Amino acid sequence: MKEYLDHRPLEVEKVGNDLFIIRKDIKEVEHEADPEAGTDAYTSWEAESEIITGTELTLRKQAEAEERQSLAEDAILELAGLIGGE
Repeated sequence: MKEYLDHRPLEVEKVGNDLFIIRKDIKEVEHEADPEAGTDAYTSWEAESEIITGTELTLRKQAEAEERQSLAEDAILELAGLIGGE
């Protein structure tokens, strides 16, 4: 869901007993002053957000860590092949 905030949001925020909001694509939005409307310039933020449980958050973090590990191992094997091929 799209979320509009008046402050820079956290990527992960606990909002209840085992409930979290996770946010991605956080964007800062500058608004110009509008003298006719009587408003000052201000900054707001937009983000894509989702409410998940603590268990789901843990599973996602584990999957991200496993993906990073796999990418690191692939990079090491590729480098080893380059070095060994000389």
